Amino acid sequence: MPGPELLNKIGSTAKAYPFAMETVLNSRWQFNLNYQFSRIVQWSQSCIKYENILSIVSQQYLAEQAMFLFSAVLKTIMPDNKPLFYSLNNQELDLIGTKILKLSNKSADIHSDIINSTALTALRNIFPSGSQRKNLQETLAASIYAGTVWWHQPEFYNEPGLATKTLLNKLKASPAIDHLNDLLNLINKNPALKILYIVDDNGETVFDLNFIKNLMEHYQKLKVKVWANTNSIKPNTSVADIKRILKDEYFTNLRTSTNFSVIGQPSELETIDLRFASKQLINLISDSDLLIIKGANFFENLAPNLQTKHRFHLFTVYQSTLQNLTGLSRESGVMAHLGPGQQGYGPIDQQGDPAYRLKDIIY
Repeated sequence: MPGPELLNKIGSTAKAYPFAMETVLNSRWQFNLNYQFSRIVQWSQSCIKYENILSIVSQQYLAEQAMFLFSAVLKTIMPDNKPLFYSLNNQELDLIGTKILKLSNKSADIHSDIINSTALTALRNIFPSGSQRKNLQETLAASIYAGTVWWHQPEFYNEPGLATKTLLNKLKASPAIDHLNDLLNLINKNPALKILYIVDDNGETVFDLNFIKNLMEHYQKLKVKVWANTNSIKPNTSVADIKRILKDEYFTNLRTSTNFSVIGQPSELETIDLRFASKQLINLISDSDLLIIKGANFFENLAPNLQTKHRFHLFTVYQSTLQNLTGLSRESGVMAHLGPGQQGYGPIDQQGDPAYRLKDIIY
């Protein structure tokens, strides 16, 4: 694993490229350099610790070159005399970063297994397996707040129990928006609802599966399909990642349920863009009675565009973009119900502000 000297060196290099962060500070598609830098650090850690293919000196050089290339691409002047990053949204920025880093499926799979193993240990500590059904409110909260536990951090591997303590500390808060009762009311009206559950990142997906397991224990006629990418693109959960998680005995009943399935499609994007969605995914959405959608990126992309179904968006507000779109403070937990025809936020003006925010239509 890179030592402090290497990370400091890469960090100072990254901070040398402030390509107009100030000018996009209030934009919906704000580019978060620190987030991209963290992806480069994860990549370097994977190469050194898990693949063991590069020396630290070589890795330092490649990480610095990645930052040089990343900034050069984003500063490229387009025909309208504006830098390229002005026309890119978050998922397109992530795609550029992924392609530059050339993350291999092998390193992604190894890294994902370690992350999910850490999350599984925390899951067993917080919700011990047994015949007693767990409290839905508690398993939902764990699913929401698990999204801001950085499951990849080395401290979790070196100090058993730290990941559990970290999540338990976050669970002391109550979600700012909690529409679990809306979901349960819809299920009570139709106990055989068909739910499409779209997952987000590794680590937190373990707790999503636990919430699904818990929900299906309470409502045994439910039919749940989990959707994920078939490509391995860190930090997102792939179909293969989910299937490996489900092999754990904790999820035996869920894995063997005839009312539960895992499906997906290949995509180069870390989120769903309906402009490029496959016919299979469109049909899945059409065939579902409601959707449960995990993650901030999915809220940004789907909340204003997918209006034909009941949707429940689960995420924790973190970056300033999401604070702007929701009107909520950092680290606010959200399970927001959007009914057919409802948008999660309004059209964005030239200053990057929405006409209305999530909290304006919820409260």
